[in-house]
Amino acid sequence: MKKIVSISIVFLIVFVFTVYSETSIRVGKTAVSAHLNLGENNDDSIGQLGGTIEYGIINHLSAGIGYVYVDGMNPIQAHGLDLFVKGYLFDKKMDIYGELGAQIYGGDDSGLMSTFITGFEWQSPFKLFIAIEAGAELESSNWGYLYGAVIGIRI
Repeated sequence: MKKIVSISIVFLIVFVFTVYSETSIRVGKTAVSAHLNLGENNDDSIGQLGGTIEYGIINHLSAGIGYVYVDGMNPIQAHGLDLFVKGYLFDKKMDIYGELGAQIYGGDDSGLMSTFITGFEWQSPFKLFIAIEAGAELESSNWGYLYGAVIGIRI
């Protein structure tokens, strides 16, 4: 029982320290992350696997670029470029964000997909972060949805 109480107290201290940190955690820093999103567009399943590099421009805004592999859009399997701008609500280690992105993919079936995503991110005191996200995507005038997870490190 003492072990559980001790672990709980340590967890609460780390949690409170993380939430109430006063320094900006994103400005001038680079984040490297991987994401997996699943969803559907026009009754067709979508899967996205990607890696991104994000840079904190100002307290509540960052921009990024990355690679994305898209699978499942009638029956496109494509590699592409992921460009996005992300706005953070609180600029804290535990934060809510909104992301506006464009994914440009090439090959036989080249195209553009726009994404509108919101998420919840938590950054540990060790600069690792995780996020869950959900949102809408637009491709060829068809709306769909995406949901997924992100894991990364801010350096």
